[in-house]
Amino acid sequence: MGASLGKQLEKARDEGVDKIDLQGKDIERIPPIIGEIVTLTQLNCANNKLSALPPSLGNASDLKHLNVFNNKLRELPQEITNLLRLEFFNASVNKISSLPRGFGAFNKLLYLDLSYNDLTELPAQIGLLTTLKDFYVSFNKLRKIPVEIGQCVQLERIHFGNNELDELPYELGKLTMLKRLEVHGNKLTILPPDIALLESIEEINVSANPLIPQIHTAASKGKQKLIEYLKTDEYDEIYFKARQTLDAGGSVDTVGGKKKNKK
Repeated sequence: MGASLGKQLEKARDEGVDKIDLQGKDIERIPPIIGEIVTLTQLNCANNKLSALPPSLGNASDLKHLNVFNNKLRELPQEITNLLRLEFFNASVNKISSLPRGFGAFNKLLYLDLSYNDLTELPAQIGLLTTLKDFYVSFNKLRKIPVEIGQCVQLERIHFGNNELDELPYELGKLTMLKRLEVHGNKLTILPPDIALLESIEEINVSANPLIPQIHTAASKGKQKLIEYLKTDEYDEIYFKARQTLDAGGSVDTVGGKKKNKK
């Protein structure tokens, strides 16, 4: 496919096309000429065998929609941060272990899907994605969410499920437009009281976490009961005592009767 793909991209460059669909063609490599198609606004490379993206892709400065779902990518080129008009980016179902320096440069990004990768952390620059509405990073190996997430004030949907999170930053409470918060399948025992400040929230999923009994009981009664409980003086006291215990390396009782240690 290599030679024929190169010719296809040359033709696309010469004709000034704005959309290229390479989905499901067993492609292992994208020729550098992709960066010469300056009219390109949409590129779909999903369901291929790509192990890398060409740095020249960063020259496709009009690109708004980039889909590299289900490939074999282990990293993203730093040059990708030059795509300042990017609005949609799906890099889910790959093997990406870290994000390139300057990843917060996408100042028009609305949708970001990094689910099903090998990420262990998110950079603080994630807070620069102030236009982001949908953020999916489930099924990774995240242990912590940077406090800068609170700067992404346009967020409406966050999916952090099935990671290794043992705490959430209180800055989540600043996301007043957030409608859905998915943090199921982590290692959470307590929730920051600031979650109750999410005035637009419609759904909170905290299932499959080793929660303290009080949170587990409130959450089992639905979103509204959970919010009401997080606002109580009783929970304020419980939260800060538990936070001190965990920060000191201690343990707290969870619904399963087991102890949770902060690693």
